[in-house]
Amino acid sequence: MDHRALMRRQGLDPDLLDQPDAWAPAADVASVMEAAALTSGCPTLGLRMSLRRTMTTLGPISLVLTEEPTLREALLTLTRFWPAYNEALRLRLVDRGATTSAITRFGFPAAIRHTQAVELVGAVVCSLAAPPLGTGGAPHRVTFRHGGPPDAGEHERILGTRVEFGAPTDSVEFDAAALDTPRPVDDPQRRIYARQYLAALAAPGPEDRVEKIRGIVEDLLPVGRCSADRVATSLGVDRRTVHRWLRVEGQTFTDLVSQVRQHRAERYLGSGLSITETAERLGFTEVSSFSRWFAGQYGTPPSRWRSPEGQRLP
Repeated sequence: MDHRALMRRQGLDPDLLDQPDAWAPAADVASVMEAAALTSGCPTLGLRMSLRRTMTTLGPISLVLTEEPTLREALLTLTRFWPAYNEALRLRLVDRGATTSAITRFGFPAAIRHTQAVELVGAVVCSLAAPPLGTGGAPHRVTFRHGGPPDAGEHERILGTRVEFGAPTDSVEFDAAALDTPRPVDDPQRRIYARQYLAALAAPGPEDRVEKIRGIVEDLLPVGRCSADRVATSLGVDRRTVHRWLRVEGQTFTDLVSQVRQHRAERYLGSGLSITETAERLGFTEVSSFSRWFAGQYGTPPSRWRSPEGQRLP
C-alpha cells in the first residue's frame, strides 16, 4: 500500500509523517484511516495502530498523566486537555455507581466515516488502565456505536475485555473503585509543575496564538485547504475569534497567509524548486494563479525572479 499516495488523495501532505508534532485536521486523518483500512483489507487497522503507541505518543500531556495520583485524575486531565491536541475529540466521565464510563465522541459531520478513529481512541483509553497510570485491572467492557464483525475475537484480544457493538455510546467502562485507587507518585511537586506547563501550552498568550495560527496555515497550504474556518476548527474556536486574535496583533488572516506564502516562495524558488512544485506547495491549484500572485507581491513573475545568490531560476 502506497501510504503517501493515499494521504495525498485524502488531501494530506505526506511530509507530515516526518513531523510527529505537526497539526493535521482530525477529519482528514480519520478519512485517511478509513481509506487505509479499506485499501489494505484490514478492518481492525485502528486497533492495531494502538499496539504501536506509547504514552509519549500523546505528546506533552503525557508529562501530566504520569504524575496524576489516580487513574480518575488522569482521565479528568484528558477531558480537559485532549481537545487542545485533537479539535474534534471529546471525552467525559459518567459515574454509574459501581462503574464509571469514559465516553468518547468525535464532532464530525455524519458524512465522515471514522470507525477506525473511534476504535483507536477506545484502545488508547483502555491502555491507560495498565501501569504506570492504572493498577493493571482491565476495564469491565468497551462499547461501540457502530456495528461489529461476526467474530469479535481480535477486538477482545487487543482491548483486553469484552466488547459490545451497536451500543448507545462509544465508551470504556471502568470499575469505579479502581479509578480511585492511589498509586505511588515519586514527587508530588512535579505534578504541579507539569500541570502549569501543560496549561501554558493549552492557553497561549496573544503572540503564541499568532504563531499557532501561522503554524496551522503552514500545514494547510500544501493541501490547498487553508481558510480561517479550518484554522478556527483546529484551535477549537470560531472564525471571529481567530480574526480578533490577529487584529489585536495588528494583522489580518489574509496578510498572514500572504506572509507565509512569501517566505516559502522565496525559500522554495531560492533552493531551485520548480515553479510548478512551488505553486502546489503554496496551495495554488493553477500555476497561472501563483504567477499572478507572485507578480503582485514582487513586481515580477517568478520566471524572472532571482534568488539572493543571483542565480536565475527556471
